[in-house]
Amino acid sequence: MAIRIPPPPRSWIDSIQDIRLRKEVAIWLQLIQSKLTSAAQVLWFQIDFTGSDLEDLEKRQHNTLQFQRQSISGNYQALVKDTTIFANASAGALTVTLPDATDAVGPINIKKIDSSGNFVSVDTLVGQTIDGGASFVLELQDETITVEPDGANWWIV
Repeated sequence: MAIRIPPPPRSWIDSIQDIRLRKEVAIWLQLIQSKLTSAAQVLWFQIDFTGSDLEDLEKRQHNTLQFQRQSISGNYQALVKDTTIFANASAGALTVTLPDATDAVGPINIKKIDSSGNFVSVDTLVGQTIDGGASFVLELQDETITVEPDGANWWIV
């Protein structure tokens, strides 16, 4: 999903006294804007470069998604901040339910880590799909699926 990064206010660039440096900063910022295109790779926070919002940046960063791994041995409702889920189905089959694809921001890796014959089912919310199907089953030890949302459904990548 492409995102557009807003440039800093012109007054911020104009406040640089050295004309050569000002041009270099403007080019550098344009280059950064062109490179920040994937929401899955970059989370951008709109910042007012004029002052007081910079103090609030630390608070906002502290409250943002902290991506994490989960080790599970029972049914699990995945969270948007989950990036990797290690599923141990040795005690019985289990289900990992993906979060709402409209809220998710990045891929989720799910791996069956046990050698039992029990399955790990990866399900979606009602009305959403994984490559067009309602679920995907991991049957073998070390079998892995990586799914990524498109804002409506999940896709195997």
